[in-house]
Amino acid sequence: MGSSSKPTLYDRARAYYQNPSVVTLTRHEALVLTNEPPEDVDKPYILSVIAKADAELEEIDALLSKMSASAEMDSESERRKKTEDYRTSLLKWRTFNQAIFSPLRRIPPEILSEIFSHLAPPTKDMGFFVLMEQWDIGVTWFLSLVCRRWRAVALSMPSLWSLVVISATMPLSLVECQMKRARKLQIYFLEDSKRNFETRVDAFELLCRYSHLWEDLSIFGTTPDMLHLLESIRDRVSSLRRLWIHWGPEIRTETTVDCFDLAPCLVDFSVTNDNRFIPMTFPAHQLTRYQLNGPWSAHQHILTQATQLVEAHIDVSFDGEPWPAKNPEAIISLAHLRRVFVSDLEILDYLKLPVLEGLASQYASTEEDPWHPSEMLAFVGSFIDRSSCTLKRITIKGCPDPRTATGLVQQSSSITAFSVILTPNCEADVVNDLLTALSNSESSEAPLTAPRLRSLYFAYSHHDHFIIERLVAMLKSRRQAKDSELREVILVLPTGSESVAPDPAANSDLCMLREEGLDVTFIRGTAGTTARCDWTYWMCP
Repeated sequence: MGSSSKPTLYDRARAYYQNPSVVTLTRHEALVLTNEPPEDVDKPYILSVIAKADAELEEIDALLSKMSASAEMDSESERRKKTEDYRTSLLKWRTFNQAIFSPLRRIPPEILSEIFSHLAPPTKDMGFFVLMEQWDIGVTWFLSLVCRRWRAVALSMPSLWSLVVISATMPLSLVECQMKRARKLQIYFLEDSKRNFETRVDAFELLCRYSHLWEDLSIFGTTPDMLHLLESIRDRVSSLRRLWIHWGPEIRTETTVDCFDLAPCLVDFSVTNDNRFIPMTFPAHQLTRYQLNGPWSAHQHILTQATQLVEAHIDVSFDGEPWPAKNPEAIISLAHLRRVFVSDLEILDYLKLPVLEGLASQYASTEEDPWHPSEMLAFVGSFIDRSSCTLKRITIKGCPDPRTATGLVQQSSSITAFSVILTPNCEADVVNDLLTALSNSESSEAPLTAPRLRSLYFAYSHHDHFIIERLVAMLKSRRQAKDSELREVILVLPTGSESVAPDPAANSDLCMLREEGLDVTFIRGTAGTTARCDWTYWMCP
């Protein structure tokens, strides 16, 4: 009982894959160890192998049935175990041979291409960490190693190789091989402490050799040497459409970075400055989206040129200058801008946005620099009057007082969505006061606040803020109000709230609200991070 070919199969396979140019497989071994389809001439031999295995399995089963399952002698017990182990090995051998006839081996290349296309990196905009959560970076390499047919199909699809992540775990030789196979490149250059400085520079130098293929470039943490390499690609970024760059604390240049000034396809520009503002030039007239933290003068320069903007994240920082004079000549009109974040509502005094639909702002009132509700509401009110826009959504990031929050959503009857991103510094009492202000009071004659709100979005940053019973009570009161139009609620829950569940009464109310048609969604983790970015028109890296 036994077969000399089976025990050596794994050794043969290991030797072949370690050195395929030296080890030659028999035709049968090649069919067992690869995904190649068999020819008609192969069929008789494979069927004979399967038949022989079936006969041997039948003999083994008969032998095992005669053995005592509770054998007391050590020799008998050991003999039974060896027989069972051999049976398992023989069954696997039969399965390998039977798999040679699988229809999967005969899938036409066109269908394989269609299947593989669903395993390609997502083309829609999403942050890197969401991308890594939804897509396995090793899947492309796996497809190319299954068999020659799969490899040929995988190599014929440049889109499979478009996403390149530079990290300590990715050898540069594989990175270069991947870039040679792609037609366009989506690059993520990660700041990785495991990769030494020289290797980081080598990796970035390798990327720069293929800068003509860059379509999407995200750089996490830059060094002075990398900045020098960027300068070398000034006229070699002909395909670049989207740029996200983080200027690390080591960058101290006073010279304007102009390496992207001649990017003819650049439409999406995002820059984060750590400790200081790094001046850059780029084709602002092409942009449809930008985000930047820098002085107002830098934003003003961009906004006056970027007449095609659809979305902007305007964060005024590194600015010790007073606001310029407010006069008609200082107002910038953008005919296509639909979504904007402003770090200070006073920025609105310099803008006219006739088609704006979404407005997000930071609420950063402090004891040293208090924000007065009447002043904030005046900024928004005068902006809406000047722009004559149909504003649909208001977002506040911070810890807003109820008067300001409810006042903002009542600035225009067209506002139907309200988002609040609560920051960790919020007191629980302030959060409760906000929920109370949005509730319908049965004992009061006061009308419901903003009855036209169809959507409410809350993002909680701290576990103590999330009192689900209080939230459910607010939703229930609004739904019961006769003039309420509430239809959708999205809640981004904080880390640590996974085990939090409403009490029985609140849970019953929540189920009832859903049955009545209220769409309530709870999201956590990376998806929650993405939601916070989306609500403030910030492109997550």
